[in-house]
Amino acid sequence: MAAEPLLYTIGHSAHPAERFLMLLLQHGIKTLVDVRTLPYSHYHPQFRRASLEDLIPAIGIHYVYLGKELGGRPTGAHLMTADGRPDYRRMALLPAFKDALEQVLTLATAAPIPHLMCSEQDPLKCHRCNLIAHEVRDRGVRVLHIRKYGGAEEERWDQPQQLPLLADQPVTVRGNRAR
Repeated sequence: MAAEPLLYTIGHSAHPAERFLMLLLQHGIKTLVDVRTLPYSHYHPQFRRASLEDLIPAIGIHYVYLGKELGGRPTGAHLMTADGRPDYRRMALLPAFKDALEQVLTLATAAPIPHLMCSEQDPLKCHRCNLIAHEVRDRGVRVLHIRKYGGAEEERWDQPQQLPLLADQPVTVRGNRAR
């Protein structure tokens, strides 16, 4: 029986570079997929794209940037809700999003364990959980969120504390996924 596809996520938050790298290595991550729309940080220069492109391969991890396609800050009013928040449902329908998601799914079924990275520490407040994880879970991929304490929490939509940030849209639990 084939192993269940697996995908990790992490928010770089304010971790020192050494701690962040240790978290990746601790969980056996082989590919880091950067899903930040804007891959830089004024406050944490170690997480700028250029820094990561040097730092990550130096410890044997492959770095991939897919923030343009999978980022959580869309351009265009048609991808925003009436109150100005990203409309994840519309974003998930974009051809570029679907193509990039297929790349992530391919990585998730390959031997090297992939990892989605954004800046937000709490996955429940981030598009990597509320947009990307929804889509890959629908396709049978197990999602684990690495937390700042070093543990990994499984993506589970049957627990109230893990309902998505879709306050302006009706949310009901169907199976293990909120709709």
